[in-house]
Amino acid sequence: MSFKILTLAAVASCSSGPSVDRATIGSLDYSVPSGWNSRDLSTSQRTMVEWTPTDNEDAKESVTVIRTELPAIAKAGAGYVEALLGQAQASLPDGHFSAPAPFTTTHGFRGVRIEGAFVPPGQAQRYHRIHAVVISGSALLHVVYTARVADRESFEIVVDSFSNRGA
Repeated sequence: MSFKILTLAAVASCSSGPSVDRATIGSLDYSVPSGWNSRDLSTSQRTMVEWTPTDNEDAKESVTVIRTELPAIAKAGAGYVEALLGQAQASLPDGHFSAPAPFTTTHGFRGVRIEGAFVPPGQAQRYHRIHAVVISGSALLHVVYTARVADRESFEIVVDSFSNRGA
């Protein structure tokens, strides 16, 4: 192998990944793609922030982060959340979704995710959706990624970055 190829491989392996900004929800910090705009959609029952890229004409992309205090559901565990998540996606119009799958984030939070596509009311084109629920104590953190043109990396940046504030 030539020196040039080894040097390129070394440089590529040192890549720090995509640029991100930090945000907070409840007692947790998380990352979003750098330069995305936020819109607070919170109510008295839940904290909700929708994130969208600045140039969003074609993709119609968004990541929505929702925090709800639901101690009974959080305590019931990932298996119960998995059943509820599957039921929720089944209600989407013309929806086709994979089976819910458990996962653990980099910082040790357990969760469940489901992925598929649906046709929103009043639309003709299918939208891609990934919906994850992360359990944090007595709270549930929903990360809902929706786009006409899917970019899985935007979802992964958010869902895998939850950490306790200041950690």
